[in-house]
Amino acid sequence: MKRLGLLGAVAVVLVAGCGEKVQTIESGQRKSDTPVWQNKDQRFLAPGWSPGNESSWNSQITQRAQGQNDFAPRK
Repeated sequence: MKRLGLLGAVAVVLVAGCGEKVQTIESGQRKSDTPVWQNKDQRFLAPGWSPGNESSWNSQITQRAQGQNDFAPRK
């Protein structure tokens, strides 16, 4: 009986891995050696940020982080 339970547990573990999807990025979608402020993807554009401008990217990130800071004074 123990043997049957062990085989059933092994079978469940083996079948559970079959539903996993591939998590690779297609070539040409993202280049890891590109600076983050040079991203021109429209999905990531925020007001006050212009692609290719490092200083506007830094100020946008700082502003976004301060919005999540519980100890920052509120305006």
